Amino acid sequence: MKKLIKLCGPLAAIIAVGLLVQPAFAADEKTITLTGEFVWAADKTQAKTPVKAVLTLGANQEYTAVYTFDWKGKPHTYNGSIKGVLKAGEISGTGNDEKNQRHFTFKGTAANGAITAKCFEIKGDKEMAQGTVEFKN
Repeated sequence: MKKLIKLCGPLAAIIAVGLLVQPAFAADEKTITLTGEFVWAADKTQAKTPVKAVLTLGANQEYTAVYTFDWKGKPHTYNGSIKGVLKAGEISGTGNDEKNQRHFTFKGTAANGAITAKCFEIKGDKEMAQGTVEFKN
């Protein structure tokens, strides 16, 4: 579990990823806070790490994202983005660690108020599966 922080944003992770979101957001809602839990794929105990994402709406259904979580008693903040319609459709996102040395992506689909996606750490030109995360607002 020591590599749990390979979070896609925490997304993160910030990372298969499942995000639970209410079925609809107000059209004028510019900032959305999601809270959830991350589970690293290699952890046989399936222990969960709490994670939070604060999304700020930009152009073309893209949000800037700030992912925060504690790992081994230390706070971490990753920055990235999420693109897509949070209530239905395809979702993708990114996250980078505090030193901008580790880079993560996730991809998935939103339907009926839930988003399911897979999260990966990018190493060179390879995507390496990292785990799952569930969010809700």
